[in-house]
Amino acid sequence: MVNGQPFATQPIVEAQDQNGNRDLDVSGTLNLSFSSGAVTLTGQTAAAWGGRADFNGANLTTTGGDGAHFTKNELLRSMLQTCQHNQIKYRYILADSWFSAKDNLTSIRHRLDKHFIVALKSNRTVALSKEDKLQGRFSRIDALPWSEDTPLLGWIKGLDFPVLLHRQVFTNKDGSKGTLYLACSDLDLQALDIETIYQKRWRVEVFHKTLKSDAALAQSPTKRVRTQSNHVFMALYAAFRVECLRIKHGLKNHALKTKLYMKAIRAAFEQLQKLKTA
Repeated sequence: MVNGQPFATQPIVEAQDQNGNRDLDVSGTLNLSFSSGAVTLTGQTAAAWGGRADFNGANLTTTGGDGAHFTKNELLRSMLQTCQHNQIKYRYILADSWFSAKDNLTSIRHRLDKHFIVALKSNRTVALSKEDKLQGRFSRIDALPWSEDTPLLGWIKGLDFPVLLHRQVFTNKDGSKGTLYLACSDLDLQALDIETIYQKRWRVEVFHKTLKSDAALAQSPTKRVRTQSNHVFMALYAAFRVECLRIKHGLKNHALKTKLYMKAIRAAFEQLQKLKTA
């Protein structure tokens, strides 16, 4: 999604009868509404004929900051809406503390009807009973009476539904101890379930590292949207090809990259020798 440019997939609204079939008798004008800070929706009116309204030119614009960016949380909610629109099947949304804002968590549960497991900062405040929540008695999450094996039921400040709270203590490679505070909206999970599911998110971090270190995602000198998009696409494709080669040859990324560099240098040297003798 690019600021001020029409959505790649335009909204379509369909009226249905009680049996789930399109109601061909419905007609009129439909209006989309959206409000989020400095973000404005345009192209939000469409005529409905035969029970269906096709929108054209709908786009979001923002006047915040330099007028060209959405916040990371707005982008997250937009991407999740796209996943919902494309009928991608999933149950849990996993995120670090950067994306654990209350608006995101509320949207995931109420608008998308999905579950989340997210990390929380240690200064996040929660109530351990509904009475404490109603009375405004909240405590920092790092001051709760934790049990390593049993999650706590609590209410995060700003949310209208309870979550499971879990503290995971782990040992880093250098021997130091680390603490991770997790919030889970699925109240049927156990502590081990929460840790196991959230661990899957680490694969995303590994993928991002591959994009930056092996595919030079952040080293593009481009300035325009089209050239930037081309660079991002080629970085994604390169990362995919590297992963395929890594699996095929049983090598780690660094070893594979070194092997490719050596072959490229050898080929360049051989070509240089041919030019010298020509």
